Amino acid sequence: MKYPKLLQRLETLEMVTYFHDDNAEDMYRNIMQIVATAKPQTKEQEHQIIYDTLYLLETMHYEPLLDESLSEFKVEEREPNN
Repeated sequence: MKYPKLLQRLETLEMVTYFHDDNAEDMYRNIMQIVATAKPQTKEQEHQIIYDTLYLLETMHYEPLLDESLSEFKVEEREPNN
């Protein structure tokens, strides 16, 4: 399992919903499929795709259900080196 925190987040979503057809493992596989299709060039791009996908999933379907922030999944912005 490449991203255990992502799976934990999806398991939390599964517990607070009654959409048992969308179990955490299936959602995890779907997100990993999106990442694979996008073919990110860097780890930061891969993490950004995961964050964006999770953000869309939660805001479209589950936003009122979770109190926890998505901040742990957000990619840290780096200052450009001058």
